[in-house]
Amino acid sequence: MNILLPYSSIKKRLVTNATVEEFQRFLSLCGPSIERVEKVNNDYVLDIEVTTNRIDMACVAGIVQEANAILPLFDKKVSVSENLLTDYSFSQLDFPKEDLLHITNDFSLSPRIAAVVFDNILLHESSEEIRSFLEKVGVRPINNVVDISNYLMYLFGQPVHIFDYDKISGGIIKVRKSRKGEKIALLDEKTYTLPGNDIVIEDGDGKLIDLCGIMGGKTSEVDKHTKRIVLFVPSYSKKYIRKTSMLTAARGTASKYYEKGVDTARVEPTFVYGVKLLTEHAQARVSCRLIDLHETLYTPRSISVTTQYITNMIGESVDEHLVENILSSLGFGVTRNGKSIQVTVPFWRQFDVFEPHDIVEEVARIYGYHTIKEVMSPFSLVRDEKVREFEESYRAETVVKTYLRDTGFIEMYNYSMLSLEMLNQFLYDPKSHLRISNPISEDLVYMRQSIIPSLYKNMLDNTQFEHLSLFEIANVYMPQVNDLPNEVRTVGILVEDTFSSLKAILQSFVQLLNTTIEYKNASLSYATNECVGLYSDDVFAGYAGRLLPILEQKAGKQLVFAQLQWD
Repeated sequence: MNILLPYSSIKKRLVTNATVEEFQRFLSLCGPSIERVEKVNNDYVLDIEVTTNRIDMACVAGIVQEANAILPLFDKKVSVSENLLTDYSFSQLDFPKEDLLHITNDFSLSPRIAAVVFDNILLHESSEEIRSFLEKVGVRPINNVVDISNYLMYLFGQPVHIFDYDKISGGIIKVRKSRKGEKIALLDEKTYTLPGNDIVIEDGDGKLIDLCGIMGGKTSEVDKHTKRIVLFVPSYSKKYIRKTSMLTAARGTASKYYEKGVDTARVEPTFVYGVKLLTEHAQARVSCRLIDLHETLYTPRSISVTTQYITNMIGESVDEHLVENILSSLGFGVTRNGKSIQVTVPFWRQFDVFEPHDIVEEVARIYGYHTIKEVMSPFSLVRDEKVREFEESYRAETVVKTYLRDTGFIEMYNYSMLSLEMLNQFLYDPKSHLRISNPISEDLVYMRQSIIPSLYKNMLDNTQFEHLSLFEIANVYMPQVNDLPNEVRTVGILVEDTFSSLKAILQSFVQLLNTTIEYKNASLSYATNECVGLYSDDVFAGYAGRLLPILEQKAGKQLVFAQLQWD
């Protein structure tokens, strides 16, 4: 995931003597990769690549935290003037007791929701700072209220939604799963038919007002007549957001955050900062009690690690005081317990730091992989049975491929899935095949148990060529009860020729493998009576035969096949 951030917004919260060029180079060495820096007027826009497991870095707060740890290692001065994640809490606010908003929540869908009603809203153009910020990150400014919700997302990495309170019937918000076929009109002026089990919000009249984590509903949007609003800061289950965004093709920046997993703890600082901005920039007044719905919140986990363990894992001695400074500057709690260091994991790292080796990784990357000396690890040659089996299988596969290509065969590469139509043509029972629950195409639904249907489709797609000889080496998938499928390495052959010629081909390449093959009468759903089972040392190895006349007629060729298992 890539995100754009103005350098000025980072510098507002991080005092440093690093130039923007140094900032880019040093962070890219030890943290998020800053792929591009573009000068815009008197500012710079950073194009930052964030790995999926570190969504906490995809915001101003996250980059400030990283820079606070990395820059001192390059002799740059830093001090955090505003820590967005720790400087703001509910205790800083006062709320009236009015009960204007009623929220019913399903915590399996939304682990946490913070919300409040404002009145006395004055809509106008955003301040120069917020408007300039949004333009630099590629978001179109709309008005001071809507812009604050987008601004908060880029500052904290926490999506925010703002409703027009007077468009919510009865002041009732109910978070629930959608029913298949329900429709909702969203802010992009499109109406979506929902696949079902999407997170939605309905109001007191049962009207859908939000497709949660994806986009707000048109019926509750803030417009020029808005006088009262709801500041709504939720966390959502990433699996539901991912599913909905894929099935509806409605994707935005908010869904990119949610589907990677946003922690529930950042709801609080985002909410408090949002209240601050709305009161300052929209002259808003809090008019109801605070609603903060949650079941369990993150309890900081503690990990014990020793400096010696870190040194052993990195392969280079690292001073214990440096280890403590690195971890502290990243926001970890650090206390000494004899020879051990007790590391407390902050809420923004709860999804990627679990074990001592995770602590080692943090120290190593900030210390700098580029500074660790290259030392060849000692090694010894071990004859492993599985390695031997793999090598023999690979050699055999190479021999067969080379022989078939040299004798005029064309190697094919196909998907491991088949369509229902193809199964029916080969008289297979679809119920005996593994079915993909979310196929990308109707042609790729069932895991194949034979390579021959795929090669047959290749023949149909190339009828303009005469005397085609095709082969493919790949896995087929045999279902197993209460277990993953058995993946069997298989070679499949389909050739426009006679059955006797096919036998000659088989005899030639089994001789290359220093084995023998026997033929025994057999039957297959897609073969004529001219069909045999293949056996090597009385062990079943596969089938060979001629395709049914109805299949040959469609291809306009006489087709014979063979399929052998490596095992």
